[in-house]
Amino acid sequence: MRELIRQVLREALGVPSGSIESGEILYDLILKKLKVLPIDLDEDSTFNMRTNFSISDYKIKKVILNITFHKDNAIPDVHYYSMGFKSVSRYDPTRRPRLINIIQPNTIDVMINFAGPEDTQRKDLINYFKSDKTDIVSSLSHELGHAYNIYKKKFTGIGSQAEYNAYQKISFPFYEIRQFMFNLYYIHSVENIVRPIEVASLMRSSNVNRENFYDFITNNKTYAKLKEIGNFSVDKMIESLKLESDKIREFLDHIGVDTDNLETDDELVNELLRIVYVNIANNKVEIAKQMMTTNAFEDLMGFMGSKEEFFHKLASGFVKYQERPIDFFRREERNFKTISEKMIKKISKLYDMAKVDSSSIKDWDLHHKINKTGEQFETEIKFKRKLR
Repeated sequence: MRELIRQVLREALGVPSGSIESGEILYDLILKKLKVLPIDLDEDSTFNMRTNFSISDYKIKKVILNITFHKDNAIPDVHYYSMGFKSVSRYDPTRRPRLINIIQPNTIDVMINFAGPEDTQRKDLINYFKSDKTDIVSSLSHELGHAYNIYKKKFTGIGSQAEYNAYQKISFPFYEIRQFMFNLYYIHSVENIVRPIEVASLMRSSNVNRENFYDFITNNKTYAKLKEIGNFSVDKMIESLKLESDKIREFLDHIGVDTDNLETDDELVNELLRIVYVNIANNKVEIAKQMMTTNAFEDLMGFMGSKEEFFHKLASGFVKYQERPIDFFRREERNFKTISEKMIKKISKLYDMAKVDSSSIKDWDLHHKINKTGEQFETEIKFKRKLR
């Protein structure tokens, strides 16, 4: 009965039974595979690993592990810059259109992308992996939490998934904008649902009890990031961007925007924010279209009937702020405050899991640098709303 109560409590707190322990097991399995990578880490590697662990009722018998290593002397030290698991979905037209999550029985496909200087060798990667065990186990538990949620959820909303994917595809050569994009990604519902797992994993690794829980949680990176997001201010972002007005003008000229009539810092920043919104909106619309397209005819000619009506409603929502893009940023500021407060309260409830004595893209900038997401920009909304 005691174990049943403990399991129910963990589920209520957002930490499914076995999610933390599975991250620890997976860490040990990966460490063994790192030891047989090429010495110079000069090629990608894939391993099929037999396993036998469970997250609640989700039994995992096999892990497909994909490892890449990016070398660049501009990267000061070895670390992983992103981690994830591969998932597949297909469009479901029944009732409200949505995506059906397709799960391989008892199998998950995990990818880890590492990076480091040109002279990095296998031993350096292994030493890093050992030295940063606590954080890596937390991240692995986080990814396994994603896999578990896909397994349990069965269906995914097209709009929500399009937003989540779009945020990861956009980067700008301005720190303030990159931070804003990372905030959008960080507090998206897809990420928030597994935040308690990563924090609970760190609690376990750090042997946190109820006496030291307050110190642990207020010094935790997830807690600190949520506090930072909650304090985000559009006005402060604008003031900071004004200090880079020359760089903004140069950037706008580079992507083909006519800046002759942009005389003040305010005008330059407003145009930059418009361009940011254009790229966010266009990416959301394009990704949603790709998710809904099921044949070559639709790819060429577009959707018809009720499918077209659903897509138009969805896309119209994505371009809602076309005429007033600054309102989009102010709406997100309000969302940042509301969602961050909610998540801080949620992870604070992990106190109930603390012992009684008798923390999905880690390096945001490097992810975008390697995937070259900041090299193409759009300056106008592509989707045209119907005039009433």
